[in-house]
Amino acid sequence: MERERALRLRMENEVDNFRSEKKKIEADIEMSLAIKQRFRKELEQTIDRLHFTIKKGRKDSVPPLQHAYHILEQAQYEENALVQTKIKALEIKKENLERGYKKQIEARETELVELRKERNET
Repeated sequence: MERERALRLRMENEVDNFRSEKKKIEADIEMSLAIKQRFRKELEQTIDRLHFTIKKGRKDSVPPLQHAYHILEQAQYEENALVQTKIKALEIKKENLERGYKKQIEARETELVELRKERNET
């Protein structure tokens, strides 16, 4: 009976740990998406400021328009690649966590079944 309680407690701890880790990973994914969104907003604001500067006639104070757009496109591409790489890594980590959790729970459930069989045999 004591072994069964200890096993159930271990299972509860594993469930709690799994949920905690999963929540952290999901929070990291959400934070990455928020950073991406904030970057895009700042990029759009930069483009708007660039347009405003050009319309005001201060063309000599900014690099040529085509060059500026190229720099902004490159920044957007690099930011997108970085965020996608991070999100993919976090999703893989989450999948591995879920797979490991399922294996642990199956092993604990098997142990519980064996304990019950032993108890019923005696």
